[in-house]
Amino acid sequence: MLTIAADDFKRATRLGDIVPGLKKSGAYLIGPCPFCGGSDRFNVKMTADGVDLWVCRQCGDGKYHDVIAFLMRRDGLTFAEVVGQSAAPRPTAARSTPRPTPAPVQELATPPADDWQFPALIAAAECADFLRGDSAAAGKVRGYLRDDRKLTDSTIHDHMIGFNPAGRMVDGCWLAPGVTIPCMVDGELWYVQVRTTAAARAEAAANGRKLDKYHALKGSKLGALFNADTLIGARAVFVVEGEFDAMVLGQYVPPDVAVVTMGSAGSLPGVTWGAYFAAVRDIILLLDDDDAGRQALARWQKRLPRARSAQLPDGSKDVTDFRRNRGNLVTWAGAVLRGETLPADVGPQSTQAAQGV
Repeated sequence: MLTIAADDFKRATRLGDIVPGLKKSGAYLIGPCPFCGGSDRFNVKMTADGVDLWVCRQCGDGKYHDVIAFLMRRDGLTFAEVVGQSAAPRPTAARSTPRPTPAPVQELATPPADDWQFPALIAAAECADFLRGDSAAAGKVRGYLRDDRKLTDSTIHDHMIGFNPAGRMVDGCWLAPGVTIPCMVDGELWYVQVRTTAAARAEAAANGRKLDKYHALKGSKLGALFNADTLIGARAVFVVEGEFDAMVLGQYVPPDVAVVTMGSAGSLPGVTWGAYFAAVRDIILLLDDDDAGRQALARWQKRLPRARSAQLPDGSKDVTDFRRNRGNLVTWAGAVLRGETLPADVGPQSTQAAQGV
């Protein structure tokens, strides 16, 4: 396959053709972010020389990036691999001196700075304390987490899940009302995700603002590998799409089996997070049974060629949906880990982790 020059590639590849859901808004294209969702947080503009640049207001770093950076992140490719992909050879004018191709730079992911982590961690701990309290609001949220999200009290405690009853500032950053989900890896806080309340979203809409169902504390580094520490010494790992699914499934697998997520189907593990999978013998991809999940599966398998895929029975969209329908995650996980055909009887659920796997 012939390689075209990087600048030619950037001018020839339109983000509007490869990112679903974008709509024109003035001189820009806006729509849902393929990495973290939402509805209008992904923004595309065209430069004077015809190159598309993109930024996400939620999971981005505040800077615009080109289409090569987008494809590197989406598909887990190197710079050279992206530029080397061309649907057909393109004639180019002869050059007296060949244009050099920049060497790919694979940067290691780093957590937020300590001056963000400290107040963010205090806020997450305060939210966890609130959830353990005696108030009617705390009791209602605990009921939601147990009955709807299917989380046990020990899971809620171990993951420091909390509840922020009202929007507030955390060192100059707004923490939305809702269930708080911190992501800790090796003692570092990477992000605080909030599953916002319906009341908060309605209030925002009434005031002409938009509040997404999931809203991270500003300064968070989304795209970190949730539950990454559990991969150390694991013999197998399930990769799911969201934190709630990771926590639910983690309740029903053996201690040496990890369940992790990058937060969404669109995010792939780069150099830092990819290294966590290196020593795991069995990588099982369990992405949501929807268009985004199915599209992401091929990209995950390209990034992690050893990975195999698994499906939930009965048309369940995800782990939480399966559990709500009284699906037996112990039986299902045990069969998948042993490589067996799923038994017809996958319910009702017990509280015992998968055995003999």
